[in-house]
Amino acid sequence: SCSPSSGLPRGVAPVLTSGPAGVGHGAGRAPARPVQQNVNFYEQVNELHKLAHLLWGGYSAYLGEYENWQIEYMEAMDTPGY
Repeated sequence: SCSPSSGLPRGVAPVLTSGPAGVGHGAGRAPARPVQQNVNFYEQVNELHKLAHLLWGGYSAYLGEYENWQIEYMEAMDTPGY
């Protein structure tokens, strides 16, 4: 049996042959997919790994200094007459 609204058999969806404006084949249209680029996944992972180490090193150094300031502050607060 057919679907009353589209004339297609039940369970068959209509296929749109014309894409969004400006995309597709022909003059003045952009390709539907960008030009393929080869990506070296392992190189990108290694670069992210290096960045993570730099960030961790920077933040851990900052947090180490903050810890020292906290220790000095607590020692000063324990000093009589402060």
